[in-house]
Amino acid sequence: LSDPGAGTIDGPQAAIPVPVPNAGEFTIASFNVERLFDEFDDPDTDDPVVDADAVQRRLQKASLAIRTSLRLPDILGIVEAENLPILQRFADRINADEVAAGHASPMYVAYLEEGNDIGGIDVGLLVKSARVQVVSVEQLGKAATYLPPGSTVPATLNDRPPLVLRGAIQGPLGPAFPMTVIVNHLRSLRGVAEDEGPRVRAKRRAQAEFLADLIQSRQATERIVSVGDYNAFQFNDGLVDVIGTIKGQPTPADQVALASPDLVTPDLTGLGDTLPSSERYSFVFDGNAQTLDHALVNDGALRRFSRVAFARSNADFPESLRGDSTRPERLSDHDAIVAYFAFPGAPVVTLNGATPLDVEAFTTFEDPGATAHDEDGPLPVTVTGLVDSNTPGDYPLTYTATNGFLTSSVTRLVRVRDTIAPTIDGLTLNPQILFPPNRRLVDVTVDYAATDASGATTCGLGVTSNDTSGSQADWIVVDPHHVRLRAEWAGLIGTRIYTVTTTCTDPSGNVSTDRARAFVPGLLVILLSLL
Repeated sequence: LSDPGAGTIDGPQAAIPVPVPNAGEFTIASFNVERLFDEFDDPDTDDPVVDADAVQRRLQKASLAIRTSLRLPDILGIVEAENLPILQRFADRINADEVAAGHASPMYVAYLEEGNDIGGIDVGLLVKSARVQVVSVEQLGKAATYLPPGSTVPATLNDRPPLVLRGAIQGPLGPAFPMTVIVNHLRSLRGVAEDEGPRVRAKRRAQAEFLADLIQSRQATERIVSVGDYNAFQFNDGLVDVIGTIKGQPTPADQVALASPDLVTPDLTGLGDTLPSSERYSFVFDGNAQTLDHALVNDGALRRFSRVAFARSNADFPESLRGDSTRPERLSDHDAIVAYFAFPGAPVVTLNGATPLDVEAFTTFEDPGATAHDEDGPLPVTVTGLVDSNTPGDYPLTYTATNGFLTSSVTRLVRVRDTIAPTIDGLTLNPQILFPPNRRLVDVTVDYAATDASGATTCGLGVTSNDTSGSQADWIVVDPHHVRLRAEWAGLIGTRIYTVTTTCTDPSGNVSTDRARAFVPGLLVILLSLL
């Protein structure tokens, strides 16, 4: 290779923090803090004992990194912490420093379970209790074993067993949003191609398969974010495809020394893969930038994923900054990965058709329905309320959709109205001709049929005449189908015409009328009929 020449450094020589999350986001992060030990000797592990002042300086620097570079993640997986007391001191220092800076305390609470690592390092969690409700924290796989090549004696599989948090994060709307976070620290690559290589490779494969099985057993019902230091690249290294196995995308057997079956369906997604290639690294080894720290999510979590970033405060900075507690740089040799997720918005429910919706009574009502969706796509709609189209009135229908987190409803007013008047058919008078004109009252039958969709009509009769000069009442309405009409001329010898009006009303007040006529023939009419 040619001499690359003198190198140049571009950009600010200071940590580059991750973006500030917006009000609709929450963050889940992972940070290998590189051997966070206390000043006390643990006789059960081969742990270093750190000077008390050095511990305080380390906690100050670590607090600065979490607050300024990582932007106070809601859930932070911690890799390489010695024990719960030092991790809780770490949490307390962050809380106190935030308050001293004039901010509200994040109220971080530490969680850690002792594992099997002879060097005394474990995985833990810092949880922002001001926002996160913890349902459970459980260490899994501490007693799990694998069989090393050439041995008949099972050996410990997980030096730092996975720590699983089930919790819910409070957003700006609605109830807290459930998430599951798994913190991991898998076996390193040290010795993978040396004499102990067969054992190292077998252990790395077994750990990957253990974690894949763990995720698969939960992913149908949980939104899972699996984070930590996987000590593995995002691609197949030719020996063991750790990340591919965990994601459900194992490398075929002819392309890797130790192959694994496909244990995860549907596949997980590596969030770091969404970054530009120039940003896909969390660690620099012998000048080679590489990704060892990952955030893997299942489909449930992926639907809420918005972005991811590495806090650039360690991998690119020199060891000379490690002892400077006033700067966040080089607390560790790993950059932290921070994943951002968006809280679901409320579903949008849209009515098909109008509100209020007018429906003719005594017809068949067909609900035009509604549609609903959120950011993830269409949602089913349920309807409450009934419409009785045979009874005029106002009926509310409520359409509701939920995305499992927030619920939205809209209401339509259905107004059932009877606007159609009764029908009067076949109106006739019998007799229609009143003769002789003897001034007597004649019984007249009023025949008709009144119908209405309501099935109930009220009808009545009215009578008018072209001449009302008689001295006695000229008509009497007996009932809705009978009248009595006087057989009398109009004036001295003219034809008298009686108009009988039938009026029918339905229960909604709709009115129909029809008319028929009866005649008392005048003298001229009689004479003409005799010609």
